[in-house]
Amino acid sequence: MVRRLQPWFVNAKKRLVKSPKTYIRDTGILHRLLNIPSIDSLLGHPVAGGSWEGYVIEQIYQCKPDYTEMFFYRTQTGAECDLVLVQGVTAVACIEIKLSNSPVVSKGSISCVQDL
Repeated sequence: MVRRLQPWFVNAKKRLVKSPKTYIRDTGILHRLLNIPSIDSLLGHPVAGGSWEGYVIEQIYQCKPDYTEMFFYRTQTGAECDLVLVQGVTAVACIEIKLSNSPVVSKGSISCVQDL
């Protein structure tokens, strides 16, 4: 029912967030528990972005190879990457998840990619 995404903190030179993120794996159940009856209600709700992020993470988890692990990355200064795909000790992908019609790559995302 719940997915805990652990932080990726191989880089010891940065101050990093080390507590896990928690997602409800089934967004339909999440929306029902929050009494969100329609897509229009969801898009106006504060949980919409987090719900989308959890949905995308769950879909990627279902498709990833067994030897690939999933983490997130966030520094104390606020630079964040929603999903880091790791093989062994090497980060192979850094994914930023946004619910927007016109997403933009933030300075924090660029900083994360350079760190990883």
